[in-house]
Amino acid sequence: MPFLFMINLYSAVNQAQGNTVTPMLLNLLGIAVNIVMDPLLMFGLNMGITGAALATLSAKIPGAVIAFISLTNKKKLIHIDLFNMHIKTDELKTIVKVGLPTALGGSTMQFGFLLIAKNVLKYGDAATAAYGIGNRVNGIITLPSTAVGSAVATIVGQNIGARKRDRAEQAYKLACLMSVAFLFVCGMILSRSFVNRPIVNIFANGDEDVLSMGSKFVSIMAF
Repeated sequence: MPFLFMINLYSAVNQAQGNTVTPMLLNLLGIAVNIVMDPLLMFGLNMGITGAALATLSAKIPGAVIAFISLTNKKKLIHIDLFNMHIKTDELKTIVKVGLPTALGGSTMQFGFLLIAKNVLKYGDAATAAYGIGNRVNGIITLPSTAVGSAVATIVGQNIGARKRDRAEQAYKLACLMSVAFLFVCGMILSRSFVNRPIVNIFANGDEDVLSMGSKFVSIMAF
């Protein structure tokens, strides 16, 4: 959690200044480390699921260290001065006021996914695999709209800070139109079985039950 928090803090500070490339590269570093460590620990050292957990943890550490060094670099426009840190009650209240609803919303959503997964498990391994694959494939469509959301959060924040609410509203409305149009077009395309079936088959490893259920799941979800 401390490593993940440091990376998220670094991303938020940089994105607020309009720098989205550096946080992306930091995340790519973590993904690359995870890709290497996963098979090495899971299969090379026969650690199984424990290896997967350790690989995920290991992938966060380099990014967190780089983020901390960058955030404490006094040459940066915004930096942390460890020797002059003290609690500012008003700012802390603002952070909690803005952050708590987001945290509760995200936690509730994840808890909901857990409950759904619990119900899917009753239908067997094939259904569970199809559900997991379907969610991952469906996530491909939603990624660009999530990225647009992150971008517009930065633009809206900057414009409200500059007391230009009109520009903030324009950015928000444009982002909504872009996201809806993109999701509609891509959703319609991916809802076709001849499109989603080959994609699902990449992960299904030729299992016909998983392929069939996964394709149906993606068709409904994408639509």
